[in-house]
Amino acid sequence: EFRRVEDGWIRDVTGQHFGFATALVNESSRRVTVEHAVSLDPVSIVTGGRRYAFNISRAELVLMRDLFSEDGRHDFVFNSRSQGPNAFVNGTASNAFSDTGPHQRWSTGGLFDNIVVDGDRINARNRGNFGSGHGWAGANMVVWNSVADGYIVESPQTAQNWLVGSVGPIINDT
Repeated sequence: EFRRVEDGWIRDVTGQHFGFATALVNESSRRVTVEHAVSLDPVSIVTGGRRYAFNISRAELVLMRDLFSEDGRHDFVFNSRSQGPNAFVNGTASNAFSDTGPHQRWSTGGLFDNIVVDGDRINARNRGNFGSGHGWAGANMVVWNSVADGYIVESPQTAQNWLVGSVGPIINDT
């Protein structure tokens, strides 16, 4: 976990049997890179607050690239007020138990570039009363050249979210 870290990095790591995250960049961290990282065999029940394999929360200028996750719940996620810009680049989620994307409370300025999610979707949407009342998950998000079982990409009134060059069905969810 990176907490209040500036100019940090990790590379070539494998997390195995973690219940929460292999990499968490959190709380006022900035200019952090996580690369060539793998999350394997998480050990937990599949429910809220668990299996967020690669997680950016309340951090900015974060790059996570060349990632692999199996059996995660929110494999590549912007959690709670990530101010961006932040990016997930070249990642694969195998047997995903839930969606990838901004998760809650208005993260902004995010990129999902060449992300493959096997088993679930990539979403940027209004999550309303999901979980603890997540609301708009993200604004100014770009999903670029990715592959997923589907996409829900909605835009709040004051911002835009984009889905460009990606493979998988667009789901209109009310």
